[in-house]
Amino acid sequence: MMMKDKVSLLLSLVLIGLLAIKGYEYYQSKQQQGVTAKPVNLTGLNNQPISVIFDKKQVLIFWATWCGPCSIELGRLNAMIEKGQIKADSILAISIQEDPSTVAKFVNEKKYQFPVALDLTGQVAADYKVRGTPTLYLIDEFQKINWVSVGVSPSLEFRLNGFLGN
Repeated sequence: MMMKDKVSLLLSLVLIGLLAIKGYEYYQSKQQQGVTAKPVNLTGLNNQPISVIFDKKQVLIFWATWCGPCSIELGRLNAMIEKGQIKADSILAISIQEDPSTVAKFVNEKKYQFPVALDLTGQVAADYKVRGTPTLYLIDEFQKINWVSVGVSPSLEFRLNGFLGN
């Protein structure tokens, strides 16, 4: 087999693997739609308690400071808040198992306007079956998971404007 053929085969296998992973993530996210969301009780950056009982439409985004796609999605959320398309209090960004000072520094540098909570043990992420970051949940006022997205979502603005739009 020629080198060119080996490279093509390897790239094909990598592509198939990536598609299988994305397919599994898509399947998992579809399985969560319509499920009742569990209440969230965490700690904020200033050590204040943050509780969400889902009596209004809410967006949860699980993320990490080291995650490039997370930075993109959080930036898009912040831009929508700055444009007045959505309200900051409808977003809760949940940092998973990171040092609070690292998260605080990152959030201050980025000037995020939405609340940020710390999932220090990873229990809330486990409860929500988070498999990767960023993972975004749209939860309605009836406590039902409406939509789940893993990674950078091409339809984020469209979905959020329809779900939360002012």
